[in-house]
Amino acid sequence: MPGPDPKIIEEQSQRFYGLYERKAKNFRTALISVTGLVTIVFVLVFYPYVTFRGLRYVHEAELASIEREVRDLDARLTEHRQLEETFRTHLETVFGALGEIQLRKLEAGQTQQRRRLAGIRTDIGDDPDLRPWLSGDGAAAELPDGLRRRYPVLAPAKDDPCFLLTGEPWTRCALATQLTRLDRQIQDLFGYKRISHLRNDLYVPLQEELSTLQGRFSAWLFGESPGWAPDGASADGRLRDEYSDFENTYVGLIEGHERVIHEQGWDTNNALSDAQRQRKAVDRELKKVVARLEEMKNLREIQTPFGQLPVGLNELVLLFPVLVAAGFLLTASLLGETLQLRRVYHRLCRARDPDGELFDNDRLALIAPVWIDPLRPARHRVYRAAILAVPVLVFVTAILLLLDNRLLWGPFMDEARLGTIIYLALYAASALSILEGGRRVWLALRAYDTDPETTA
Repeated sequence: MPGPDPKIIEEQSQRFYGLYERKAKNFRTALISVTGLVTIVFVLVFYPYVTFRGLRYVHEAELASIEREVRDLDARLTEHRQLEETFRTHLETVFGALGEIQLRKLEAGQTQQRRRLAGIRTDIGDDPDLRPWLSGDGAAAELPDGLRRRYPVLAPAKDDPCFLLTGEPWTRCALATQLTRLDRQIQDLFGYKRISHLRNDLYVPLQEELSTLQGRFSAWLFGESPGWAPDGASADGRLRDEYSDFENTYVGLIEGHERVIHEQGWDTNNALSDAQRQRKAVDRELKKVVARLEEMKNLREIQTPFGQLPVGLNELVLLFPVLVAAGFLLTASLLGETLQLRRVYHRLCRARDPDGELFDNDRLALIAPVWIDPLRPARHRVYRAAILAVPVLVFVTAILLLLDNRLLWGPFMDEARLGTIIYLALYAASALSILEGGRRVWLALRAYDTDPETTA
């Protein structure tokens, strides 16, 4: 069976080559325009603008946080200074009350106490029931209520634990009683208050330490503990020596806590100074960013070869990924169509030259080149495919930058015409269009036969 008329093949070859040439020219124009424009806009407009807007929001949020910290630290420092002054006033009261507790006077009062107790024994007489309590050594248990009712002169023993003691036991008891009154006074001055957390942080630790120390010393005074010192050592000295050590330890706790409070004030003051310096540094950076954004105001009126775009800079930034995807779809579609036309032209050339003497693959690739040419080596196709994929990379990078700089929500979207949901829907549709463009190129490449049949 005779083959196609050579004249018809020649006419078809010329016709398809003309179609191919126009399509290839359109593709080259689209590739250069889309890739170049996308790259230029991304580098000169999109990336700096998005980055500076993101930095502006970051610096503004950071500055607001530092402002709150400065206010809190300033208020804390003011309160700290007031409480420190009050603390020193309270210490004057404490030192005054502590100075009134003089062991020498208590020891001198033993004689009076002994006489008072002797007078009570004379008034009562020799009552065997009272002998354990009238001995004056304090070894017996608490005086029963019945005996107090029987002898009204013993009624004060209910409220005075030292009433029936004499000698050193009375001195120890009287000293413990005065220290207990001092402890109650300290609790009133330094104890927990609901009005101020800072006050509790500054005062309560000292109150607890002093109360603990007083409790240990009182337990030692009554013979309930072999030692009272914070390190738990036994107290082997005389009462006067032990009380002197107690006073020194007591005052040492107060002075040490006063130093701690003063150091905390300095720490707060240093933290406030650091926060103020940080606020100035962030404010300077924010002003630089705002100034750069002001410089970019002239980009709000976008001029293109097709005229001025009917969108401002904010809308251009948000629509940029959509435009990139549209450009890629256009370029990929033109490449797919170019491949299809070159495939037909290839088959017609092979029909005219079945042996490939004039139109072998290498010559055909030179006569009718395609951007991603199946007749070229693999490395040639790879780097050209990478150039074709530049808009895809820009699209992904642009979306990530918008998300990373928080421009798809918050204050930036208040300046946009459309809502976040609409832009997200546009980005999703754009991603699908990129996949569609890639699919068209892939199908055209798969359908291309590098060794076509000799019949058209």
